[in-house]
Amino acid sequence: RVVIADDREENRYVLARVLDGAGFDCIETGTGYGALEAAQTLPDLIILDVRLPDISGYEVSRRIKQDPRTASVSVLQISASFVSNDDRVRALEAGADGYLTHPIDRMVLVSTVRALLRLRAAEAEARQFAEKWQSAFDALSEGLALIDRRGCIVRWNSAFAEICGSKVLVQAGEDAAFFLESLIGTREPFRQ
Repeated sequence: RVVIADDREENRYVLARVLDGAGFDCIETGTGYGALEAAQTLPDLIILDVRLPDISGYEVSRRIKQDPRTASVSVLQISASFVSNDDRVRALEAGADGYLTHPIDRMVLVSTVRALLRLRAAEAEARQFAEKWQSAFDALSEGLALIDRRGCIVRWNSAFAEICGSKVLVQAGEDAAFFLESLIGTREPFRQ
């Protein structure tokens, strides 16, 4: 599902016709608040005009990306009047995943939408993999902590946290040698 948020009815009509023809189910709204409301239904993508009558597209994008419930919804910002590189940067900094300017070629529109949806699917798959990995890591009965190249603790499992108990609080980014010394009184395992 694709939400098209543009205050100009003719723009919404053209975008919806192109995307309908490419197999997408489109929902239209003419306001920023309408886009925020539609974002709560978790569409696959929101095409968002920068200039909206009630709230700027930049602000809509920022709110979508700051809300944990809607943060994974892809946002394609579009504009006919905000066409400079500074405008593009502002949109991307506000959280947009892409930016196109009018006139928008239909092939470019469809290809961009498909690319953003592929990216969204890949991110969802990566999140699922990370959750499964963390579950397997936590299921191990041995206490394990991962240390990065700088010697800082990056991640640990539940068994490791239990070993530490209330004696020492484990914190991401902490120097592992210092942590070990505070836990067992020596840094010896880190010496070669």
